[in-house]
Amino acid sequence: MLPTLNSATLSIYIKTLMEEVPGQLTRLSDRAVSGEATAQQSLGQMKTVIGFFKAMLSMTRMGGSIGAKLQGNSVLKALLRTGKSVVDLFSKKWLPLLEKWFVSHQSQITDIIKAFQKGTRQLQIICSHGKTNQEISIAAL
Repeated sequence: MLPTLNSATLSIYIKTLMEEVPGQLTRLSDRAVSGEATAQQSLGQMKTVIGFFKAMLSMTRMGGSIGAKLQGNSVLKALLRTGKSVVDLFSKKWLPLLEKWFVSHQSQITDIIKAFQKGTRQLQIICSHGKTNQEISIAAL
């Protein structure tokens, strides 16, 4: 267990962890393009990163005091900022690779896209929340 992780520091952990996702996606795609990693290895690691992305976003739906901390404006803004860069990276770097590998790795790619879609759906819910509650700092992102 992490000794510094508690309800007061949870939002900092979430923001920091989410900021790692775009870097991981970039490194994975660069390794796949350069041939350092096989399609199977890249897809396995991609599935892990996208699963993590989805899990971090899903935590905003939690109830209770932890859920309230994760629904604060600073956390939601960080998730939206990071989410935008993840969506851009996925579209620009990963879709061409997934297209290329689709015939031979159809089920694994379908699982990745399903998990990614759940994450982007939660991003859309966060955006909608900002607009309906007229939270300008969230809606502006």
